[in-house]
Amino acid sequence: MAAGDQAVLIEFGEEIKPAISRRIQAFTQRASQHRIPGIGELVPSYCTVLIYYDPSDLSFSRAASWAGEFLSSGSVEVESTPKIKEVPVLYGGPSGPDINFVAEHNAISVEEVIRFHTGQTYLVYVVGFSPGFTAMGTAPEKIQAPPPPPPPNTVTPRGGGGGGGQNGQ
Repeated sequence: MAAGDQAVLIEFGEEIKPAISRRIQAFTQRASQHRIPGIGELVPSYCTVLIYYDPSDLSFSRAASWAGEFLSSGSVEVESTPKIKEVPVLYGGPSGPDINFVAEHNAISVEEVIRFHTGQTYLVYVVGFSPGFTAMGTAPEKIQAPPPPPPPNTVTPRGGGGGGGQNGQ
């Protein structure tokens, strides 16, 4: 679908799911490897890829047709091995002011919140929002919580935030 006069938006679904993320990453990888003149930045997100194009080089129809070639071809899996990064996280105080709320909401101790949070590997769905910020999921149910009222105004370096099944660093 058109996204303004210089972009095509490709939708892959309506839910945040690892399978959709893999399709988006595979599409972005294939499309990036076969870019044609006039295609600009490809911006993957949770359920979409936004493809910028230069309307002086390409029409919307040609840009959409180019994108369609990668929707109907090849594997739906990413061809490279995922990179695993260890991210240091500070809990409590100004670096993580919501940890007590999460613990109280789930009727567990702060130590258990930390154990559940650090006890798994998270899939990064999106990098952006602010430089270096990663939106990751899905947090274990035992530590999922709505944002506390009132929501925090800032996230400090190495701090994290979350709401529902998502969390960010």
